[in-house]
Amino acid sequence: MPRPFSRTGGLLDHEGRRFRAFCTLGAALLLAAWTVWFFKSSVTVFAVSHEARLEVDGASYPVQAPVSGRVVATTLTMGPGGERR
Repeated sequence: MPRPFSRTGGLLDHEGRRFRAFCTLGAALLLAAWTVWFFKSSVTVFAVSHEARLEVDGASYPVQAPVSGRVVATTLTMGPGGERR
């Protein structure tokens, strides 16, 4: 016995396959993008410590002056912007 609306049913089945293929392709692209992000991105990690110390790359070292004397005043500023502290 022939199915009523057989052409319409066939078109709907065909459209369903196209939709599934589109969803599968979209999911694969999303997974690929997430994988690239997972391996290539950097994440900043903040940690809290009750006992810590700060070490700089260039440790201080003594400077020898060519003449002997005593420092009476200085106008040196500290910090990257030159703010006085």
